Amino acid sequence: MPESIIITKPQVQRVGDRVTVSADYLRDDGAGQMMLLHRASFRFEWRGPFSLAGGEAFVTLGLLPAMRLGLPMFSEAPVAPGFLDRMKCLMEIIMAWFGDGLTRVELSASAERPIETGKRGVAAFFSCGVDSFHTVDKRRSELTHLLFIDGFDVDLHQVEHRLLARANAQEAAGEMGLPLVIIETDARLFLDRYVGWKISGGTVVGAVAQLFVSVIDQAILAASHLWRENHQNSDAYMFASQFNLADLDFCLDGLNLSRAGKIADLGDCAPFFRHLRVCWEMPLDRLNCGSCEKCLRTIVSMNAVGLISKCESLPSSVDWQKVASVEIRLTSVLGMWDEIRRITVEPKARAMLDDLLFKFEANLWSLRLWELGKEMAQEKGWSVLGRKLGKPMLGATWRHDRVWYLKKCHQHLGQLRERLFAIADRRSAKESGGDKSKSQPISSTRP
Repeated sequence: MPESIIITKPQVQRVGDRVTVSADYLRDDGAGQMMLLHRASFRFEWRGPFSLAGGEAFVTLGLLPAMRLGLPMFSEAPVAPGFLDRMKCLMEIIMAWFGDGLTRVELSASAERPIETGKRGVAAFFSCGVDSFHTVDKRRSELTHLLFIDGFDVDLHQVEHRLLARANAQEAAGEMGLPLVIIETDARLFLDRYVGWKISGGTVVGAVAQLFVSVIDQAILAASHLWRENHQNSDAYMFASQFNLADLDFCLDGLNLSRAGKIADLGDCAPFFRHLRVCWEMPLDRLNCGSCEKCLRTIVSMNAVGLISKCESLPSSVDWQKVASVEIRLTSVLGMWDEIRRITVEPKARAMLDDLLFKFEANLWSLRLWELGKEMAQEKGWSVLGRKLGKPMLGATWRHDRVWYLKKCHQHLGQLRERLFAIADRRSAKESGGDKSKSQPISSTRP
């Protein structure tokens, strides 16, 4: 038999209202020897009957590790009709978007499980961020549960901040009149060994939704991005829709509104301003640090829609000096700042954002040039060019002179372009065996 990964039949243990669902990922070497890769578990409290419908959640969770290891995967638990076809489609999306180092693998399960019927609930994922608050507030009347994943955006070892985030979510859910289910899981400890969080975060959410298919028939995830941006992000509709089952509707919500638009919609939601949690720095004694890029972006958004004075979990005024020191390295984040600039009407704030956006974009392009140069110019001369390119562009983020930035961009872009073309010419000549007729110098003709 070939080497493979076997997912054991999940075990459900219950003590009172405390439920633990776990399964082992075993690596079979093909000769009968088994090695435990990981024992994944989900722990939560649930009042009323709960049963595990099938093995979909653990197949979803194991997909990326299997693709990284290049091993077929077999689930001892049955899965819903059509589920394996969706996973094959998901593999194609993952290969197209994040394919480097990943492989398409065979998936199989023991049999198809029966379809769940009867009245079940509607759940929304709730992190206390802008997106999830907006979804919960807008769809509050149709929801029966909120799902908070503990160990998701806050690592399990960060105990103090985890406890703070959990207590905050419980208070917010109580004020909104909805029961909160806290799902503690070590899924991230498993996935982080194989892939980056940008890829794996969506699969954890999908697995949690599938875990509850016996008690909910719809799971709603608040989208982080607009329709026009979703093709660049792993919570895109095409990606997330693959977590649907024959008896579970997994859907994205809020694709039509920017973060600032959602904040404006939440103007009358008092729990939002008390319990908003957006920070990635995770300070020990408060929900938000108030100084990181995401905190500052949220503060400036609230200022743009005239609600900054209402927020209790973030500073009630904009510190433009801190905003000016922000570094942006992702085009998606740059787009969010541009969205804020476009809705800002106060002249002084708009002028500040105009200058900041220009600086952000110049730095983003300089970073791209830097990375491109490192990748393509791996030779001794690169250190000199690296210093010339890196120091003025990346080391002077405090400057706001547009003319200075443009001059530096054009100056160093030209130098890097000519250097990369020369390297390409030499590589082309080498690949053709030194035959000049097959590889003519092209640097002089480049635009």
